[in-house]
Amino acid sequence: PAGTTSQNYGATVNITATPDTGYTFDHWDGDATGTDNPVSVTINKDMTVNAYFTAAASVTGIYFSEYVEGSSTNKALEIFNETGASIDLTTDNYIIEIYNNGHTTPDNTVPLTGTISDGHTYVVADPALATYADQTSSSVSYNGDDAIVLKKGGASGTIVDSFGQVGVDPGTAWTGAGGTVSKIGRAHV
Repeated sequence: PAGTTSQNYGATVNITATPDTGYTFDHWDGDATGTDNPVSVTINKDMTVNAYFTAAASVTGIYFSEYVEGSSTNKALEIFNETGASIDLTTDNYIIEIYNNGHTTPDNTVPLTGTISDGHTYVVADPALATYADQTSSSVSYNGDDAIVLKKGGASGTIVDSFGQVGVDPGTAWTGAGGTVSKIGRAHV
């Protein structure tokens, strides 16, 4: 909430911007700048700090909704369709590319087949998890530091979604603000 507070000269104050529902924090201006939230400010004069927010982007389309990484070959990727229509993965030439260990060219490519109805998921898994999969491929092989890309239109097509960053090897796992990323935050339940 907006407001005024009194602090002693020389005090360090942590300021947290808390967005209303449907908004995300964007940046600070005034006597604090940047995008870190919270931000620390040392009081050395009368100060003004402004927080700016933007409307949160709503996720619509087709995207990775779950990443499963078990031991050995227990690997699976779930894709969710939130486009408002069914998607023919074969006709639209959707593929999954897997980039191991920071590589800039894919080590494995999985051409997708079948259809995903709007509001439904499609699971691509190693054959070890065939019971749970819509499609299996032994090319679904990755570990926690590999980048995975979903494309429409084949190898030279448009990137629709990704997990990790192509060309970067983060070490043992991708990390976020809370530590090791163990599942994708956009999981649709």
